[in-house]
Amino acid sequence: MLIRPYRSSDRAGLLRLYVEAVHGLATAEYDAAQREAWASRQGSHDELGERFAAATTLVCELDEDVAGFITFRDDGYIDLIFTSPRHARRGV
Repeated sequence: MLIRPYRSSDRAGLLRLYVEAVHGLATAEYDAAQREAWASRQGSHDELGERFAAATTLVCELDEDVAGFITFRDDGYIDLIFTSPRHARRGV
């Protein structure tokens, strides 16, 4: 497992992971309409992408595949933390 700083080239992959995680891992807690409102499969995620660069974002890779990410501020506030459904429940 490699934990590394966010790179601007990660943006599209992290946005994809975010949508996959919401729609793939939150099905027991949220219905389809709630998940779509939270992470639209078709919508723009420009604001979310900007949040990656505006805070500290760390990316986790397993076997050269992005397994998850966390975005947090200097005051300790965790803004985003998501794991890819392909790597869920593995300690990412």
